[in-house]
Amino acid sequence: MRVLDALKLPSLAGAREVLPGQQTREVMLAHVVDVPEAPRWVTPGTFLLSTGLSWPRDPAALRALGEDLAACDPAAVVLAVPHFFTAFPHDLAAPLAARGIPTLELPYEVPFARVVQEVHAHILREQADVLRRSERIHRALTRAALSGSVTDVAQTLADGLGWQAVVFGRDGQPLTRGNAPDAAAVTGALARPGNGPRDLTGGTLVPVTLRGGREGGVWVAPHPAPGGLGAAPDLAVRAAEHAATVVGLLLLAQHDAEVREARLGYAFVDTLLEGRFTGDPTAQERAARLGFDPEGAYAVGLLVLGDPLPLTAEGFASRERAAQELRQVLVSLQAPPLVSVNLNTVWFLLPEKVSPARV
Repeated sequence: MRVLDALKLPSLAGAREVLPGQQTREVMLAHVVDVPEAPRWVTPGTFLLSTGLSWPRDPAALRALGEDLAACDPAAVVLAVPHFFTAFPHDLAAPLAARGIPTLELPYEVPFARVVQEVHAHILREQADVLRRSERIHRALTRAALSGSVTDVAQTLADGLGWQAVVFGRDGQPLTRGNAPDAAAVTGALARPGNGPRDLTGGTLVPVTLRGGREGGVWVAPHPAPGGLGAAPDLAVRAAEHAATVVGLLLLAQHDAEVREARLGYAFVDTLLEGRFTGDPTAQERAARLGFDPEGAYAVGLLVLGDPLPLTAEGFASRERAAQELRQVLVSLQAPPLVSVNLNTVWFLLPEKVSPARV
């Protein structure tokens, strides 16, 4: 709840702003404070109500009280007038306004109990609405996970929140459509320590963590201006965190599928290189699935890595990255990704129509 929302409540219809403040400040609770040493009882986000009973009359003391209250970061300070004060003292309002804290006058006859009740009822309704929407988005994202598509996850998140969401890969490039920040900004944000949400161009970016590494992120665009349609920021963060988990699971499944597919491809290429390919239906089916033409002519290529033997864990990882990059190159050349690995060497088959120089 924001101050501008509170001012729409029936009990605050007669409130008047004394000095301009930020009415978008969040209201956490409403509290009546009419005791000495008022700042001791004020916490950030308090919608502070007072009759001014314990306020000093000396201008310097009022300024000091205003500065102490401003340091407590209340959402707003409301004074009931006229009674102990005929108007909100300027000496107290000025330090508050300097921090952007709204200062308001409320007719004395309005019961504070009514204000507190309406503010807290509104906050509870908002919290209940966030939980309901969060649950709906959670279920929708879980269903979207069954599609196996990060595009469906991003669209489901955007539909649930009411504004744009984009999924990024580890290189900062968008995996889904949308008006997204540039790759450098994304990679910079993902490089920050921790796995929690972080601000990015006014929106929120939640890292996708997989096996201890950053595999990308889910970005929710800046939410609409106050008073517009859309979800509350805390709902957006909740939903983006769940979407990041779903995206991580999809990427994990995709990675495991790629590993299994690569191993099958390795075994098939090894069979060809060893001259053990046969024309039985199973072999023919596998050949068709991997893009190998038994009637075609192929050159054998070797990519020898500089990693010393025997390979270390880093060496194995380097070899797998090289094999994956080589597969991507072959696909870009419209050649079947027929690749195998052995020690520090990556073997591949190249159709005669593709020049080795292009590889």
